[in-house]
Amino acid sequence: MENKFLRIVCIFAFMSSFIGNAQNYDAVVLSKTATCEVEVSSVLIKESLTIQINNKAGDDYAVFAIPYSKDLKINQLKASIVDGSGKLVRELKKNEIIERNEFSNDLYTDRFLKMFQMKHTVYPYTIVCEYSYTRKNYMHICDWSPVAYKNIPTLKASLSVSIPLEMNFRTFTREIPEYKLDTLDSRVVLELESAYTDPVKAEIYSAGNRRIPMVTIVPLEFTNENKGSWKTWQEYGDWVYSLIDGQDALPESEQIAVTNLIAGLTDKREIVRKLYHYMQDHTRYINVSIGIGALKPFPAEYVCRNKYGDCKALSNYMKALLKYAGIVSYYSLIELEEIPDDFLIDFPSHQFNHIVLMVPLGNDTIWLENTSNINPMGYMGSNTQNRYSLIISPGKSRLIKVPALTRSQVLETKMMVFDLNKAGMTSVRIRNEYKGSDFEQFNSLNSQLNDNDKDRIIRQIMMFDNYEVTDWEIIKHNRDTARIDLNVNLSLNKFLNPLGNDLFFTMNPTGIPAFTNAANRTLPVFIPYPINIIDTLVYNLPVNYTIKNQQEPVSISSDYGKYEHAVMADSGKVTVIKKFELYRGDYDIEKYPEFYQFIESAKKADKSKIVIKQL
Repeated sequence: MENKFLRIVCIFAFMSSFIGNAQNYDAVVLSKTATCEVEVSSVLIKESLTIQINNKAGDDYAVFAIPYSKDLKINQLKASIVDGSGKLVRELKKNEIIERNEFSNDLYTDRFLKMFQMKHTVYPYTIVCEYSYTRKNYMHICDWSPVAYKNIPTLKASLSVSIPLEMNFRTFTREIPEYKLDTLDSRVVLELESAYTDPVKAEIYSAGNRRIPMVTIVPLEFTNENKGSWKTWQEYGDWVYSLIDGQDALPESEQIAVTNLIAGLTDKREIVRKLYHYMQDHTRYINVSIGIGALKPFPAEYVCRNKYGDCKALSNYMKALLKYAGIVSYYSLIELEEIPDDFLIDFPSHQFNHIVLMVPLGNDTIWLENTSNINPMGYMGSNTQNRYSLIISPGKSRLIKVPALTRSQVLETKMMVFDLNKAGMTSVRIRNEYKGSDFEQFNSLNSQLNDNDKDRIIRQIMMFDNYEVTDWEIIKHNRDTARIDLNVNLSLNKFLNPLGNDLFFTMNPTGIPAFTNAANRTLPVFIPYPINIIDTLVYNLPVNYTIKNQQEPVSISSDYGKYEHAVMADSGKVTVIKKFELYRGDYDIEKYPEFYQFIESAKKADKSKIVIKQL
């Protein structure tokens, strides 16, 4: 016990120059250490975390969840609370540890959490948490970062990895100081020290996760059920294939169902569509995390019998349906994130968290997302577009870039008709057409929520002040059309404003994203897919009114996008057509002032007012 307190005292002494800044946060990690002892069939990992809680809001960081599984066994777990003077308050007791599934909505899982909390009522206080675990059947030696929590700093962090001399391995680091590599006896020892003193703050359209320091170490060869290798993507793909090989046999009843389903069809695309709809209508997605690092799918027969599966099982099942129908498809690994991490082409490693299916049809390629029963056939969407996927084929596995969403695929059009009333309420008829990520959100809302919840959300998202929704309607035209419409009728109060003897109103905003000014932006801009908006605004003027001053068309173009609007007046009616585009791109921080200038110019033009006068 004395050694532990001596170590805490040393930590406080070392951190004395940082403590003032640390008080600016609800909590701060004083130290984070990890050691990895690597053997051929297992890795022993010891971790220690010392965290200072500064106030009541910081108590959230006093709750811990340590993962474990059949192949990730926790050997020991200790935690204690120390007050501001260094005095022991209490130690963690076994009966305070709660064990539960890692994912609470999983139907089956062999991945669990040991959860506990170490809260105190006098601030600041310090928590020391130490644990060790053994990882068997490992594929990565180490995935480490000095970051314990993204929102608070880590003042000191260290990593030590000991690897048998005969084991070949590869290392990748990002935002990490150079490490030391020594040979001691029959082992190679890697050591480094790091910190995370300036936490990355979330900013609109940024890839902040790409700024998180990290270290990844992989063995060039591994054994996890079968022998595998990280030497090349092809060799890793061969290992993945070894997990799915023989998993695509369909029971006779399913064979008969497929035969009847596609009878008379000769067009392969229509066969794919028919089978995809069948899979959507007869299965549901459930996260099943059991098996070889949760990488081996359940057989197609399992899905046939149970009518559910995770992304691996459902993709394998869909592959089996297509195979029986004589259509070749490829099990494909991909990262499912709207803002994906940097993909390391030259560092084969497990950079994926999802499975889809790639179906080549002559000069065309269909990508199938198999976990959604509402996705149009062949629609990947905003979370899987424009990134690398590993296509699994024995001896021929390779990386392929998934197509990016195009400007036409993300086009959002809005038609709004305003019946202006200078004395009472202005009625508005809205007809919006959504594609891209907006389509995905409304498609999910329409399918998963009841009418009361839909009504509540739609009434909240209108871009007006002082309004009342009269009625609304969501229209989904076809299950394979990546477009959904929203029609809303509403009334606006005090839309027209007096200006001397005239009246004016502000044109409805286009929906240009709100970026922070150039002085406050810290991260590069990442636009994962285009933004493309066309608004048509029709203002029916009160009787005997006309536009006072004709407005000239506005057109603003830049390397980042364009904005334009035109105002047309015709016999008691004003029509405004506005267009805004933001191009897909990755822009470093040096370009941000120019980028922000374009955004501000577009927003300023978008807020134009229209003055009308009495005839």
